[in-house]
Amino acid sequence: MDFQLSEEHKAVKNLARDFAVKELAPNVEKWEEEGVFHREIAEKLGDAGLYGCAFPEDMGGNGLGYLAQVLIMEEVTKHSIEASLTFNPQSMSVPLGIYNWGTQEQVRKYVP
Repeated sequence: MDFQLSEEHKAVKNLARDFAVKELAPNVEKWEEEGVFHREIAEKLGDAGLYGCAFPEDMGGNGLGYLAQVLIMEEVTKHSIEASLTFNPQSMSVPLGIYNWGTQEQVRKYVP
């Protein structure tokens, strides 16, 4: 039996790909030449709803799970290493650590 993505996961993958093609790919060379971190990349990823796959909606996430996270990361990375380097820590590493092991106060303050 072959693995098949759900319709929801296909939609997430397409959203991430469309975002990367439109917002990231046209700027990659310029950003790399500048050699600086571009905060607007992280903000645009957030505005597009691509953060928070591992988190429930009441925590500001989209609740789509780890597979959706991987699909988004794959599409973002295809078009911009810089964006991928901001995406994973911002959407998983730090907030997931706080979510799993922080106090309730820390979770409410930092995760959303």
